[in-house]
Amino acid sequence: MSENEFFSGSPKTMFFSGFVAGVAIIAVMASLYLANMTMGGTDLPAQAEDNTVPTVVTDPTPTEEPTYAAVPEITADDHVLGDPNAAVVLIEYSDFECPFCGRHYPTMKSIEEEYGDQVAIVFRHFPLSFHPEAVPAAQAAECASEQGQFWAYHDQLFENQDDLGDELYLQAATDLGLDTTAWQTCYDSDKYVEEIATEMSAGGSAGVKGTPATFVNGQLVSGAVPLETFKAVIDAELE
Repeated sequence: MSENEFFSGSPKTMFFSGFVAGVAIIAVMASLYLANMTMGGTDLPAQAEDNTVPTVVTDPTPTEEPTYAAVPEITADDHVLGDPNAAVVLIEYSDFECPFCGRHYPTMKSIEEEYGDQVAIVFRHFPLSFHPEAVPAAQAAECASEQGQFWAYHDQLFENQDDLGDELYLQAATDLGLDTTAWQTCYDSDKYVEEIATEMSAGGSAGVKGTPATFVNGQLVSGAVPLETFKAVIDAELE
């Protein structure tokens, strides 16, 4: 059939002719593809038993360099567990009402127990604005520190985080044997509000954007990460 005869034929004839040609082209392409696969062509992910296609794993993104910051040095006003001159100093910016800080609390206790005199732990306030009890709890702890009981009071707050409020603050002072009249006078005066705000501002300048934020010899470890993550950083600093 000549070209003119083909295009002058009926639409039905043209449709079936085109259909047959298309099938033939697809058959040829399929044959070439199978030949390529047989000869070691591109591998496709195998079909999983649950009929899902596994994700093709590519080279991982290189690990970012650790973030170091100009964290304010330890001062006489800081609350420090251990020797301030220890080989590794952990400075934690925290919020007593923050649930992630509550999750982080036992991790820090484990670090204290496992590393002993090799580390010093510093607690600084970073009360988040959407936690209404964050500042009152920080003030209550500061008032306990006037009687040498900051860390014991700190533990009481985290271990009773769901009950933060004036009643708990006074009860904790009572349970720890504090002079509750002196503690209450301190708490009612709001005398530590400015100091707490100053600590938060300094933390923000050092790069803190949320809580908990812990600096290990200046290296920022952000969030309530597993103990093993901290141990890796601490052990590297002790080498």
